[in-house]
Amino acid sequence: MTRPAIILVNPQMGENIGFVARAMGNFGFADLRLVNPRDGWPSEVAESTAANAIEIIKQARVYDNFDQAVSDCQYLYATSARLRDFNKECIDVKNLSEDASALNIPVEKIGVVFGGERSGLNNDVVSCVNKIVSIPTNPANPSMNLAMSATLICYELSNFQIKAQRAQDVATHHEMTIMLKHIEEMMDQKNFYKVPEKKEKMLQNIRNIFFRIPNLTSNEVSTLIGILKSK
Repeated sequence: MTRPAIILVNPQMGENIGFVARAMGNFGFADLRLVNPRDGWPSEVAESTAANAIEIIKQARVYDNFDQAVSDCQYLYATSARLRDFNKECIDVKNLSEDASALNIPVEKIGVVFGGERSGLNNDVVSCVNKIVSIPTNPANPSMNLAMSATLICYELSNFQIKAQRAQDVATHHEMTIMLKHIEEMMDQKNFYKVPEKKEKMLQNIRNIFFRIPNLTSNEVSTLIGILKSK
């Protein structure tokens, strides 16, 4: 069955990657993407812990950076245990399947992003996703093992039902990135940053604004790029 992509950003331990693949196999997932696995790839340790999901490990795709890994995705969820300084919608994991089912895009164009074991996802990545998924845990001990988090997400999405409606031509992450690059270049040309130290935070906020807008189409993004390129 077609399932969303599972994207691991900066995973550290091969064992956990194998266990994630095992959870994916349990619930019918197959598309595993890795961004800069710390211990390199391929990994014999990951293969040894994947059990019957060894094919998921062998077919996993490895990328140098996050943008490459999600370039074809049209909608991204991020898992995070920490509150972020972003005005971005956060949903409970128990509502994930319902939320994803309501999206008017192909299931294979949806991705769920997980951070590394030590510190999770950085703000640059979180600013580029559409929604955050929260797994309620004990506030005194909120951090979960990567494989455990992936298991819960895969379980909740295993009942994912696509609504029978025509999919919109929603812009991919790659198209959004091109538009945001034009905005950054324009701001540089206009000497917009009065305090250079605030540039990165401002860019995160701008990315967050556009990725928070639901279902921007490829045509709309192309129109915005045309406006930015006009003199």
